[in-house]
Parts: sequence; structure tokens; C-alpha cells
Amino acid sequence: MLTRIAAALLCTLSTAALAQAPSVSGQWNVHIDVMGNERDFSCKWTQEDKKLTGACGDMSDFVGSVDGSNVTWQAKGDQASLKFNGKLNSDGTITGTVNVIEYSVDGEFKATPVK
Repeated sequence: MLTRIAAALLCTLSTAALAQAPSVSGQWNVHIDVMGNERDFSCKWTQEDKKLTGACGDMSDFVGSVDGSNVTWQAKGDQASLKFNGKLNSDGTITGTVNVIEYSVDGEFKATPVK
């Protein structure tokens, strides 16, 4: 009986570990397109549990989070603050929307991990 309980517990723990999304820590290339204005920059992130820290290009005040496959971050550029809401895809990229806060305009972004 004890063996069955131990086996069931092991299977449960293994399944939970497999269900967790992979870490987004590392170097990323980000491409944004807001109303036809395109920009590329590099980000370096560290993920600790749900907290995402790091830097993107020449932007400051970086804050971010990861919740399952949902990845969000915000940073302040020279002329505007950007807020990103994305999803970690099965191919390892992150895609979603970017909002230019001061101008209330939205666009799209794609982040690709640097290998």
C-alpha cells in the first residue's frame, strides 16, 4: 500500500513539473511594430518565480512578470513608456501587443530568444 501511495505522489509531482512553463531568463531580440513604425532592440531578462527583472535596449524602469505562458513587462524609453502583454509560444517566441502609454496607441511585438 505504501508503495502505491509513493508511486502516485511521484507521478503527481512529475506531472506538475512538466506543466510549468519554461523560464524566459536570457537574451532576447524584440521587434515591435506600432502603426507602421518598426523598432528592434535587445533585452536581457532574469526570471525568479513570477518576477521578471532586466533591461531592454536603452529603456529604464523595467518591471515584469511571468504567469504560466503569459509574459508582461513595462519600461520607459526616451520619449514614451511601453507596456508589453505577450504569450510564450510552443516555438519559444513571445508574441503579443505593445501599448505606447503616453500616446494611447497599440501595436504588435515578437520576441525571439538569442541562442
